Amino acid sequence: MQPIIGITIDYSQKELYSKYPWYALRVDYADAISTHGGVPLLLPYDVAAIEQYAQIIDGLLISGGDFDIHPKYYGQDINSEYVVNVIDSRTRFEIALLERAISISMPVLGICGGMQLLNVYSGGSLIQHVPDKGGTVTHQQPHPKCQPHHDIKVQEDSLLHSIAADAIYKVNSTHHQAVDKLGKHLKVSAMAEDGIIEAIEHVSHPYCIGVQWHPEYMRSEQDRNLMHSFVRASWLYKGKKNG
Repeated sequence: MQPIIGITIDYSQKELYSKYPWYALRVDYADAISTHGGVPLLLPYDVAAIEQYAQIIDGLLISGGDFDIHPKYYGQDINSEYVVNVIDSRTRFEIALLERAISISMPVLGICGGMQLLNVYSGGSLIQHVPDKGGTVTHQQPHPKCQPHHDIKVQEDSLLHSIAADAIYKVNSTHHQAVDKLGKHLKVSAMAEDGIIEAIEHVSHPYCIGVQWHPEYMRSEQDRNLMHSFVRASWLYKGKKNG
C-alpha cells in the first residue's frame, strides 16, 4: 500500500475565488507526492481531528503559503515596516499537528513557511523581513518563481547532504522571512551566500527536515531526490506503524 502524505493548505478570505473563505494549495505539492509513489491528502484546519489525521497519514508535509507566522509565537511584536500577513488559525493548527507528528516520529518535511514553523515550534525566532537585514542575495525572485535562482551550501554532515548528493546547488527563492535564532534540537543543514539559513533538520528525529525553497517544483535533480526521500521515509514509517 502507498503511504498517505498529509499536506497542510492555505486559507484566504480574498474574493478571488469565492465571496466566502476558501482553502487552496498549488497542484505542484500533490503532484510531487504522487510522482514519487505517495497519496496526497489535504488537511483542513481542524484541531479536534488531529489524532485521527495522525492515525491516517504516514508523513506530514507542511506547505508554504501567502501568510506569516505572528511574531507573538516567538515572543516579539511586529517590528518591520513590511506588512506582516498572519493567519492565526493556520498557525495554531500546524503547531498542534507538528507536535503530534514529532511525538510519534512521523516523517516531516517543512517547505518555506513550513520550515519557519518548525523553527518557531522548536523555540526559535524569525527575521521578520529579510530585506531589512541587507545582504547580497535576492530572496524574492521575479517570475517564474519555480526556476533555480541562487546557490546554497549544504553541510556535509547533514541528512540533506546525503539525500541531495551535492554540497552546492541552486534553489528557487520566494520568501521575505527567514530563520533567525535557531530552535532547540535543530541544526542548520544549508545556507545561502549571504548567511540566510536555507535548511534545518531535527537532530534526534529520524526524518524531520525544513527547507526555505520549494522543492515540490522538482526543477532539479536534488529537489527530486528530496521529494523521493520524503515519500520513501513515509513508506518505511507506514511499514513500522502497521507491523
